[in-house]
Amino acid sequence: MKEKNEPPWDGNSILPRAMTCSGGQNYHPSGKRDFTDREYAVLQGFPQTHIFKGSYIRKQIGNAVPPCAAKTLFESIKRDLNRADGIEDETETLIID
Repeated sequence: MKEKNEPPWDGNSILPRAMTCSGGQNYHPSGKRDFTDREYAVLQGFPQTHIFKGSYIRKQIGNAVPPCAAKTLFESIKRDLNRADGIEDETETLIID
């Protein structure tokens, strides 16, 4: 792994730059190294167990819609389409005793 000599930053704050297919010039909060591909993937919302195939893994990560954002978006679309079709979503049913 290539060593860096960048100023440290607060790892509890948001990334200082946007995620891109090259990493967006982000680096580890210590300033001493770049993020690993796995760290970039987790920051982008991939589960730790996600397996990437082929080459250009960082490009796959940077160009991806974060899975957690895609899941929320598609659940919302599904819920709205079901409502339009008159289908009640069981997760939204309120049970009163």
